[in-house]
Amino acid sequence: MGNITSKIIDSEDSFYNIKAEWDALMLDSDTFLLPLSHQWLQAWWRFFSDGCELHIMLFYDGDNLISIAPFLVAESRYRNVPIRALRLMANGHSPFCDLIYRSGVKDFQKIEIFSAIFESQTVDVIDFCRLPVGGPTHNILVGFCKKGSYKFGCKAGLATPVIEISHDWDIFFGSLSKKFRKNIRNKCNRFTKKEGTAIEKFEVETADHPAVLKMVEISKNSWKAEKKTDLSNNDDSLYFLHRMINFLGPMGGVELWLASIDDHAIAYELHFMYGGVTYPIRADFSEEYRHLSPGSVLEYSIIKDFFEKPRVDTYDSCADSYWYLSNWSKVLKHHCNVEVFRGRFKSNLIYLLEYRVIPLLRRLMHSMRENDG
Repeated sequence: MGNITSKIIDSEDSFYNIKAEWDALMLDSDTFLLPLSHQWLQAWWRFFSDGCELHIMLFYDGDNLISIAPFLVAESRYRNVPIRALRLMANGHSPFCDLIYRSGVKDFQKIEIFSAIFESQTVDVIDFCRLPVGGPTHNILVGFCKKGSYKFGCKAGLATPVIEISHDWDIFFGSLSKKFRKNIRNKCNRFTKKEGTAIEKFEVETADHPAVLKMVEISKNSWKAEKKTDLSNNDDSLYFLHRMINFLGPMGGVELWLASIDDHAIAYELHFMYGGVTYPIRADFSEEYRHLSPGSVLEYSIIKDFFEKPRVDTYDSCADSYWYLSNWSKVLKHHCNVEVFRGRFKSNLIYLLEYRVIPLLRRLMHSMRENDG
């Protein structure tokens, strides 16, 4: 494998001990982004890795660390078939995930890294999940798989609206559709006409801030409570947020916005700021006040504030491009899952089913429906 050597981190102590090396690589990379930071991934591992094995891969050129692949190994099921998968450390709480590379790493070195990942594994599937399309890994990885005749497939993921904070607010807001601007102004007017309404921003330094307690109470009264996905029903999600607040808060990296009526909080949006990007990592509103559109009003107020008092370069919405968010920006950051199937009988069968048989059946069914119509 050329001059590149690898090292596996498979224990929590070892994970903790490489923090300084990890941080130094991040500072010398083109991907100084929160979801790839040591603090984020260590917190993620602590709260979301139940039943998995740590399998972080470090890659060196001589004595220089040039790349980190934040993997885990999980026993799971694919189309109800039990498999062993190597997977990037990401889930629904993660805006994205990727490998980290030292600035200046060449494409041929990335190919050596992919070769090392593929050849060293005894798994059925390698899942590069939530991978940014067109990012530092995606195009070269796909090209490598094609050239090497690996069985692989790509599945579309989130298409995340992104706002660049680079214009005057009036210019930016004026560039949005007339219909949307009228709609959001009507919502704001309806909200402010309600007696006792207020929008507040809290710069939170620790997770025991009173506004954080209000955040949990709002989540408890949101539509998510019915599905048991609110913060009061998910300790792991809540403690993950607490951990990140305690990390970012002392650096001025946490803002918690609340909408309230008569000092009663009815909506919140939690922002983590890191590396020139703000991530609205969690938001909820009390279902009782849906008619006042507090979430929409709050988001309008936040985006406007970021333009009028610039403190980041980019607003990464962390969500899919559903109808409301797409009104704020047509600039989308696409993600995908690249699944590589190892050369085993079971893996080959799963690949054929997922990327050959099922798509063929879908096309046939679509054709039959059109003919019936």
